[in-house]
Amino acid sequence: MTLDQKYQKAFQKECNHLSQMVLGSLQKLASNPTDEHELTELVQAADTIIGGARFLQDKELEQNASMIVKSFKNTKDVRKKIAEYNMAYEQFGRLVTKTGTCPKGYKYVNGKCVLDE
Repeated sequence: MTLDQKYQKAFQKECNHLSQMVLGSLQKLASNPTDEHELTELVQAADTIIGGARFLQDKELEQNASMIVKSFKNTKDVRKKIAEYNMAYEQFGRLVTKTGTCPKGYKYVNGKCVLDE
């Protein structure tokens, strides 16, 4: 089933925004790996991406988001899941930097989102 172009754009825009949120959460968890609120935000954003990716028929995005949900749901400390954390950061970092945009509080420098201090 092919979506109307206006719906495709809406889902793509939402997935892009949520991907930025995922990357932002991962960056925040790097400095505070036990932040339960941020872990919840991370999993919720990734879970919503899964649905949007299915509508867009974007298997790679769906798999990346599913990996986040499976890895971090009910996790209290990302340090216990460091391999999954690194993979998620790399995958969503690539996705977000394709457009040259970064989450709020970060800036795009040399192909990466870094904290805007």
